[in-house]
Amino acid sequence: MFKPPRIVVLAIVSVIAGLGAGALALPFLADEARNTTAHKLLVEVVERAESRHALFDALTAKHRAAIDSFRRRYAKLSQDEADRIFETAFPEHPSGVRRSRPEDYDGVVREDGVRTYGVGAFIGETDPDARTRRALAAAYLTVREVGPAYVEQFDTLYFADRRNLVMFAPNREDRLMFYRETAPADFRWDQHQMFRIVQPENNPLGRTACTGLTDLVYTEEARVQSLSCHTPIRINGVHLGAFGDTLDVAGVLREAVSGLDRHTDALVITQEGAAVAHPVLFGEAVITNEDVRRVAEAHGFAALGRMVAARGQGAGVFTPPGGGLVAYARLDAPGWFLVLKRDAGVMSVWTGLKAGGVGALIAVLVFLQLALMVEARDRRRAWSRATI
Repeated sequence: MFKPPRIVVLAIVSVIAGLGAGALALPFLADEARNTTAHKLLVEVVERAESRHALFDALTAKHRAAIDSFRRRYAKLSQDEADRIFETAFPEHPSGVRRSRPEDYDGVVREDGVRTYGVGAFIGETDPDARTRRALAAAYLTVREVGPAYVEQFDTLYFADRRNLVMFAPNREDRLMFYRETAPADFRWDQHQMFRIVQPENNPLGRTACTGLTDLVYTEEARVQSLSCHTPIRINGVHLGAFGDTLDVAGVLREAVSGLDRHTDALVITQEGAAVAHPVLFGEAVITNEDVRRVAEAHGFAALGRMVAARGQGAGVFTPPGGGLVAYARLDAPGWFLVLKRDAGVMSVWTGLKAGGVGALIAVLVFLQLALMVEARDRRRAWSRATI
């Protein structure tokens, strides 16, 4: 049998061997853990992005249908006919601007036999030029036709330029009263992000573009955050305006940033780092500017957005300053990024535990091997003494 001091010596030697093995294994295990986690994150973020692509593909198709309809009507309308439609659809209002007729929202069969409902308009230019009158007439005919065709998928469709808006939104609780009655005469679309993202200097290719979270234009009571997507309409190189939709943030993106373990953070940001969606935001009854700023600062959205945009790829994984992993996938139609962030500490803990496990296993094996060797040696010595 082993004497206690011998067992202690064997244990010490085994522990030293185990620690050495664990130290040698640590970098290899760290690489393996990173590669495995990176692959899982990339697969997860791409799958989540694909589920959102279907929605934005449908939205883009709707806008293209509206643009095709607009182009046909704009080309066919004579100026006299466009002026007649303009005067009929947008009469002068006591507030000093033109607005839509009440029956266009409530429901009416117009002279051309088309049932019109859910339509509201604000025309900030009381005496627009001929081209604008023609564009607004074509927009009115397009919105009341294309909007109802897609109402099961999207609640709204509108055409907007610098000062004017024609909208289909039959399910809005406010019944478009802001535009139909109360919007001030000096109201301008060009003060809002939704106007800037479709301008030729910012969107030369004429692609569908979406805002980050922005205040709803039509309410001042609670600064509710929404997002909107717009596709510019240009004819013969002239920018006439854009077709757009206002989207419910939670309805569109809640699923994309939920259902992950507590060590993985999910978010949707613009390439400038503006917040679009994060699980914390969906815990609020009303998402305010303060909520957005708080979450963006806490999670470093601005810096993260710059890093992701600088990668220049549709999807990928990288290690940010401070460690951890970031996986991202671009949502092409809105121009956003879906991002998954994995905490560096979690991977380090698991890698350390694995290295410790390897070291412990090596220590046990070394101890057993040494014990067997010593036992065999003692037996040989005992046998030698017995034969002498």
